[in-house]
Amino acid sequence: MVFVLTRRQSLTLAAAACLAASPAGAAFRHFPKDGEWLFSALSADKPVGEHRIGFRRAGNVLLVRSDSTWQLARPYQQYVEERWVDGWLRGLISDTRYGAETWQVRAEWQHEALRGHRNGNAFSVAGYSILHTFWHPESPHVRELLDPRDAGLKIIESFAIGQRELMVEGEPRHALGYRINGSIEGALWYDGAGALLAAIVMLPDGAMVELHLRQVIEERSG
Repeated sequence: MVFVLTRRQSLTLAAAACLAASPAGAAFRHFPKDGEWLFSALSADKPVGEHRIGFRRAGNVLLVRSDSTWQLARPYQQYVEERWVDGWLRGLISDTRYGAETWQVRAEWQHEALRGHRNGNAFSVAGYSILHTFWHPESPHVRELLDPRDAGLKIIESFAIGQRELMVEGEPRHALGYRINGSIEGALWYDGAGALLAAIVMLPDGAMVELHLRQVIEERSG
């Protein structure tokens, strides 16, 4: 059974104020631990490459690095670096190549907005933003996602698509799925702790890639 979720506003002002007022690092309690997630990438049920997401904290700063290399009819490569400070996106670097097309985005938080350039053209995005890099557990629950390819805000709607078990490192893990429609199309599955277990990614020309988490590498302190 498919049903429409009640959509939350990106964040209420009260929630945003709570995040801003929280102690350094407290806003990261729902973010993944330091380490790396390794995903297999498939298209038409055939392996086409991998997707890697790395997490590293330094004080109240969280760096998230995503790296994709997919051998499709048009080869796809993307590197994204997100800098989060106290739970807020404060910096973005992305380089994307799809066939012969390339995109480059560089942005920093300045004057109450994320400001930078995409392929040399200036842009700014104000307020709380979540990138469409799949990992963030709030991704299905906001009205807009920031596309790292072109730094555009894409309007979405989300639908719950039920529960399923997914195998990760040889063990079954319970997952809840969401279908995403609108300016971005695809699907995301998370476990009860908000960790991404699988995704369906639709590229701009309609090519579809499935991502399946195969390994979690957690860094140990000390």
